[in-house]
Amino acid sequence: MLLCGWAETLDQLVALRALQGVGGWLVLLRSRDEDVKRHETFDLAGAVLLVPAVGLGVLALTQVSVWPLASPAMLGSVAASILFLVLFLRRERKTRWPVVDVELFRTREFAAGFVGVVMGYALLYGMLSLMSFAFVKGLDSCAHVAGLKLATIPTAR
Repeated sequence: MLLCGWAETLDQLVALRALQGVGGWLVLLRSRDEDVKRHETFDLAGAVLLVPAVGLGVLALTQVSVWPLASPAMLGSVAASILFLVLFLRRERKTRWPVVDVELFRTREFAAGFVGVVMGYALLYGMLSLMSFAFVKGLDSCAHVAGLKLATIPTAR
């Protein structure tokens, strides 16, 4: 039975993401054992700094229509995101095995490719957000029906 509401959809997504997190952790543990044998290690501190940097940035972006731009919550989220990003970049420059090799961004081709990929994803998710809004608000579809309609987009020709 499909539940038809944003809260139910969110609950199902949280459960799915928790399962994916457990699976990812198991893969990470297995690959970590192999990396230790080669004297390579995963930069856990860098990953811990990256998560709140991205998470708080996304939170600020998703709440821009709800929180006033000068509100303490918005300013705090943006400031904390920038702070964690700066700490992450400082960490990545110093560590031997970084999560993201920031030296790659010095190459013009790599930086241009990165900007192109980010713009492509921004366009894709912007379109998906607008389409889901149109399905739910404009065409009176429930969240699950809208999600199923959007899930067919990658298979369309």
